Amino acid sequence: MIVVDTNHIDPNDRAEMVASAIQNTTAPAYMEHNPADGEISAWLDVTDFGPLFLARVRISGFRLVRTPTQIRRLPSALLSVSVQDTAPARLTREQDQQLISPNQLYTMDFDAPYDVDWSDGGSAAALYVTTDQLDLPTRIVRRALAVPPQSSPLCPLLASHIRSMSTATEALRADPGALDLGHASVDLIRAFLISLTDEARTDATAIPAQLLLDRIRDHIRAHLTDPALRAETIARAHHISTRYLYKLWARTGSDLEQWIIEQRLERARAQLTADPQRPIAAIALDCGFRDPSHFTRRFRTAYGMTPRDWRATPPKT
Repeated sequence: MIVVDTNHIDPNDRAEMVASAIQNTTAPAYMEHNPADGEISAWLDVTDFGPLFLARVRISGFRLVRTPTQIRRLPSALLSVSVQDTAPARLTREQDQQLISPNQLYTMDFDAPYDVDWSDGGSAAALYVTTDQLDLPTRIVRRALAVPPQSSPLCPLLASHIRSMSTATEALRADPGALDLGHASVDLIRAFLISLTDEARTDATAIPAQLLLDRIRDHIRAHLTDPALRAETIARAHHISTRYLYKLWARTGSDLEQWIIEQRLERARAQLTADPQRPIAAIALDCGFRDPSHFTRRFRTAYGMTPRDWRATPPKT
């Protein structure tokens, strides 16, 4: 949706209308126009992708300042990840001043003071998302936004993603997968922010619960051969307490130890069929069971027959 296009606006009204469009899309701020040729020009297009939106802009020179007073009066939960297309810009946050070059990715926190000086104007594309969509603690988000984006290995991937969405916006906005693309974009931004903070690496409680659960499941499946795999080793591997692990696992509605045994038994059942000549005791050990007799009892309880009988039973067709 085109929010503003000065080609259809009287030059005398452009300053106010462009400032209004920019502020309504982002957050209240003071805007000063400084077009190089003396004429204000702007084109702003916004496309909704469900949990976030993409904004594309071409604009003449300006300066945009958001003050602490404005933030206190009208706080914002919005943040953006932008890619500068043309012309450099200067971004000042607190005492830090950053020169944004063409093709460079940068982040904006609209709940923190900033001063954007884009004196030459140009074009850019950005993804805007509210912090509640990220499912991350506020401290992690704020800390990540203060780190140079280029320190994350995901920075080039995210920049390329934004450029691709900007190039194909017209086709994407009508695509049946647009909403899923929006959710995938949120996931990518979340991963990007996590990768920027040491706290998220060392304190897994800072990671969204579902994401951490997925990691834990992957870890368990990768370590089923280890007889020592248990709640304490899993918690240690993910930098969380055993208590938090059980609290997190309660979301699944299953018992952690029982789920591990079920995964081991499934692995064993598959191996019994795939390798008929391999000793059952070796398969039991490879699936994390130290005692073959214990394995046999567990297997019979789960499947109603012993491992030997299972192997001898013709597969169903």
